[in-house]
Amino acid sequence: MNLYLTADRIGEQTGGGLVTHHEARAMEAFSEGEEFYCINRTSLEVVDQGRLADPWKWDTLAYSLFGNKPKLAHIYSGTFSSCVSKLKNNGAKVCYTIAAHDREVSRKEHEAMGWGFPYPHLVEPHLWQRYIDGYRNADVLVCPGSVPAETVRRYGPEFETKRIEIIPHGCEIPEVVKSFPDRFTVGYMGSFGPDKGVRYLLEAWKKLNYKDALLVLAGRDSGMDYAQQFVTQFGGGSVHLMGWAKDPSDFYNSISLYVQPSATEGFGIEVLEALSWGRPVLCSVGAGAADLVDAPFLFSPRNVDELASIIGTVREWIKSPIPWETCRTKARDYSWDKIRQRYIDLWKSL
Repeated sequence: MNLYLTADRIGEQTGGGLVTHHEARAMEAFSEGEEFYCINRTSLEVVDQGRLADPWKWDTLAYSLFGNKPKLAHIYSGTFSSCVSKLKNNGAKVCYTIAAHDREVSRKEHEAMGWGFPYPHLVEPHLWQRYIDGYRNADVLVCPGSVPAETVRRYGPEFETKRIEIIPHGCEIPEVVKSFPDRFTVGYMGSFGPDKGVRYLLEAWKKLNYKDALLVLAGRDSGMDYAQQFVTQFGGGSVHLMGWAKDPSDFYNSISLYVQPSATEGFGIEVLEALSWGRPVLCSVGAGAADLVDAPFLFSPRNVDELASIIGTVREWIKSPIPWETCRTKARDYSWDKIRQRYIDLWKSL
């Protein structure tokens, strides 16, 4: 029996739900002719029923749901250290996907925003060791980029030689995309969390002070009550809060340029999505998706002046007849069917 385990809700929206959807599909395809069992947040909540508040509650519950002993397990994120130990003791091979953030950078960004850093498992040494114990005992770690892989290497000397496979997240390639809008429009889609770097994008936009351009912020957080306060505190110029985009094409087709401003980021799947819509992308070198972006389009995290300068440079490039179709060509190398096959090839190697 093969097992796929995650504390995320498997779905087809952006983020963890999208990645787990395709990892689970790959595992199901790999398991053709064999028993395949999938455990995710929905099935765990049925057992939990709101009784447990411990950060390791899913770890406590998940192992009771396995049934037959898996010979191969793939885990996505979450706190499953005990599960990994039990799986290994029963002879299973274990792969573990980690889109690791730099916890020190994340802590500094949270504190700079006055949010605090209420994550004891990332701060207290004994809890931290318990947290990474599952990574330590897994046979293979999967990171979506070289940035999170390098972050994991710093977890301790035993991680310096750990087998880490880099498998980026993927994307669907839209059949039809629209031309760039007449008005220069910069976009960001995702969380406003302190380590996502949205404040630096807003500060860069304020510094540019364009009178004939627009910054569009999309995603669930952009529709929250505090979003306008966030924009007022850090931003300036023309900023549109789009809210949740039910159809991603509404967002990507409306922009000229996508910016991933993360201070630290495991990947940033929107980078690939923007490329698939033929949009040029600026990406912080603190994001795992920086591997997919050419050097002229990369910038240092938290550097407002550098970000403002590169936005200005790319705006001038967009006026030129550059064949931006090359963005879609690059994205095709990371279509989900190709990424799912990379997982299957990894499992075959075990």
